Amino acid sequence: MPTLASITDYISTYSSTGPAAAIIQTAAAAHVCVASGISLGSDPAANAKEMAAGEQFAANSAVHSIIVGNEVYSFRFWPPFFP
Repeated sequence: MPTLASITDYISTYSSTGPAAAIIQTAAAAHVCVASGISLGSDPAANAKEMAAGEQFAANSAVHSIIVGNEVYSFRFWPPFFP
């Protein structure tokens, strides 16, 4: 994170599970702001885990915004743009 902190003061994650907790914790220590992502899909149980984790991250001072969605699914609905 020190390398990123030398070139940017804002990063984003695309999910609230996996390494997101460690990324946010490290960003906070390096004084880097985070746009925390919550990736939603077709699995209600996975969505619930994503949302619960994202809700917890919102309390972290490094998290300045929360982004909810999933770009992968939006591509499927726009065949004129992505044949």
